[in-house]
Amino acid sequence: MRHFIVAILLLILPAAVHAEAFDREAAVKSGNTAYNSGDYATALRWYTQAIQADPNQATTYRNLARTYFWQDQYAAATAFYDHYLRLAAADAPDLEQVKAERKLASTRAGEDVWTIPDNQRLARQALDTELQNGKAFSEGGGGAWGLYETLIRTGYVQPDLAQLKSTLTRRVLDEFEGLLQPQGNDLVPQLSIEAWQLQSQRLAAARAVVLDPTLGAMIDRRSTVVEAGLALLGGRTAKAVDLAKLARKENPDLKWIPWYEIVAQTRAGAHEAALENLESFSRQLRQENPGQLPYATTMKAIILQRLERWDDAAQTFEIVLN
Repeated sequence: MRHFIVAILLLILPAAVHAEAFDREAAVKSGNTAYNSGDYATALRWYTQAIQADPNQATTYRNLARTYFWQDQYAAATAFYDHYLRLAAADAPDLEQVKAERKLASTRAGEDVWTIPDNQRLARQALDTELQNGKAFSEGGGGAWGLYETLIRTGYVQPDLAQLKSTLTRRVLDEFEGLLQPQGNDLVPQLSIEAWQLQSQRLAAARAVVLDPTLGAMIDRRSTVVEAGLALLGGRTAKAVDLAKLARKENPDLKWIPWYEIVAQTRAGAHEAALENLESFSRQLRQENPGQLPYATTMKAIILQRLERWDDAAQTFEIVLN
């Protein structure tokens, strides 16, 4: 109980990265413009970025294969034609055309077979190891996330990048969620403002690689929780009230969020609203988590003191002590 009171008072007392989505369609358009003008090196760079943004789009592999073909890199062209043929729909209108192009590229390649460059292979191995045994996202953008960025910089554009993105997204989110759960007798996650900032970076990293719309929506919901935490610990009390209210609405599975809203209201001087909110939350606790009721009573006494309702506060503290 003493630990809780100290934690709540620290919150009440005055307190001293969304990643932008890469525009795949714009990259493809830029690649097509460069390709049509005969600037194949530039086209290759744009198509590479487009595939890295969404490795599931078959047509970009076809475009990349044609770019390699006109640079006389026939083995690479053959490999990327194969990627297209594996990913394309069975009724794709250009299927027979691409098969003919692939046959010509293979003929010209002869015995030459394209293999993944050593720098890409080694970067992928390092990333796989970190995903299995290491951190997903550490301070400074390290861990698996940092190795993923290294892999991307090598120009890695294989279809398995889609599964890799999915795995990395889930690992980063698992790490994020693990730190979002109160530990032991804590009512809320005991994170510093620096830790909340790192959580924000984790969400930005996950957002940058997520392909699953459901996970993308979850990232957006959780971002309100992080923003509320940063606002509360950063002393932006009015903003914290609005963000905590939104976070509570969008994340009903996080049962501790009402504490943030109540504390934010108290710090903002909205004591009557905080008291009303606490009464409602206490009724919920009686049904779902009666073990937290003594903490709610303590919080009520603190708010009553702020309202200068000294007798009511004393009687409420008496309930806690007894």
